[in-house]
Amino acid sequence: MTQVDAALWACVVPLFLTAVWLSRPRPRAWSIPAMFALCRSILNGNTGDGNAVLNVHPVVRVGVACTDEALRAWVASGEAQADEALQRRGATLLWWGPRAAALPSAAGWPQVDLGSEPNAETEATLEALLALPADRFVVVVTAGIERFLPFFSEVPGLRDRVRAVVLIGVDLSPVADWLAESFTHATFDLEMDRALPWLTLRTGPGQVLRTPADDATGRNSVEVVDLGEVDPSAPGVGPALLLVLAALA
Repeated sequence: MTQVDAALWACVVPLFLTAVWLSRPRPRAWSIPAMFALCRSILNGNTGDGNAVLNVHPVVRVGVACTDEALRAWVASGEAQADEALQRRGATLLWWGPRAAALPSAAGWPQVDLGSEPNAETEATLEALLALPADRFVVVVTAGIERFLPFFSEVPGLRDRVRAVVLIGVDLSPVADWLAESFTHATFDLEMDRALPWLTLRTGPGQVLRTPADDATGRNSVEVVDLGEVDPSAPGVGPALLLVLAALA
């Protein structure tokens, strides 16, 4: 090996190791349920201790435009004072089932209806969306879970672009057997070594999504996050969910 080769290796190896270190999966530094609860509290007019909740505060997670006052004005008046910050963290909402009226729209957040069962139109819509490489998606499921789960497991190209899956008031009892057998990290694997959050907002019994057992390879691609039993139409619930999704996107 010449001195030039040795010098090149001396430069390349540290760069390679640095890239590996930077690309390794890291645990999230904030709690999704804590931010959801905090946003609901702010939107309902309560004041929290900024020092105690700094790690989950929407100003930190979403952007400086989302002050407590802006969030309260946003939900109280229907005007989108928080849209500037939300737009910078935008994603496309893909609805599987009817749209939840409580989840507000936001600038920079297109919304696309996929229906509640896969068909040629669904495939054509997704093909067009996936052709735009910069777009990120959030899938919101409100019905047809028995058709969504097998379909989503068979479309890895979509999963790799999704930042969160949200189940709103979805009864999981009809798919209990499928979940027990197939809701695994391997079934919903991702190209990158990361975990895709599956958020559940429960409206009644039979809606608790179990966390799959750790994968033997150490690549856990599913993160189940229970946001509790709520009334989706209650003040602050929809906007708080949108802020959480913005922080994830």
